[in-house]
Amino acid sequence: MAASAPTLLSTTSRLRVSSAAAFRAATAPLLRGEASEWVVRGEATVQVLGRSVRVRLRKRLRMPATRMEEMRATDVSIERGDNATGVLTVASRVSFFSRSSLELVQMGALRVHAYYDAGANDPAVPAAERRARAGRLSSSSVRVGTVLLPNYELRAGYNELEEQIHFDQSLGV
Repeated sequence: MAASAPTLLSTTSRLRVSSAAAFRAATAPLLRGEASEWVVRGEATVQVLGRSVRVRLRKRLRMPATRMEEMRATDVSIERGDNATGVLTVASRVSFFSRSSLELVQMGALRVHAYYDAGANDPAVPAAERRARAGRLSSSSVRVGTVLLPNYELRAGYNELEEQIHFDQSLGV
C-alpha cells in the first residue's frame, strides 16, 4: 500500500471517533448529500513474518455522501405536547433510503430540520410532479421545526427506525 495511492477500505472497516464535536462537524455535509474528505489517523501493531511492527497511519479518505432520500414518518401517535415550550413528542416509524456504501452506526441523537411543502400535497399539481418534489426543498417549502431522532443510525439501503421523536419548534424555526 503506497501512502500517496488510493486505498481500498472494506465497507466493514470501523473507524472510532475521538472527538464528538469534530465528528458532528464532519458528518453534517455528508448527511446533506455532499461528499467530503476526511483524514484518518492512528497507530496499529501488525505481525509481519513473526515480528511485531508498529505502524502509524495518516490517510485522506474521500467519504461518499449519505443523503437520506424519501424520508417518511408512518404509524405516528402523539404521546404528549407542551404548548408553553412548543415541544411535541410522538412515537413513529421513520423510514428512508441511502444509496451510499458508508454506514454511520452508534451515532446517538441526530437533529434534522422539518419542512412542510404545501405544493407537494396540492391536488392541482400533477401527481408525477408531487412525487418528484417529495423529500426535496422547493420554493413552497416552509421550515416548521426541528426533529430530534434520539437513536439514529444510517445503513446502506433501506432504513427503518422506531423512534420517539421530539418535534421542537423552539430549536430554530
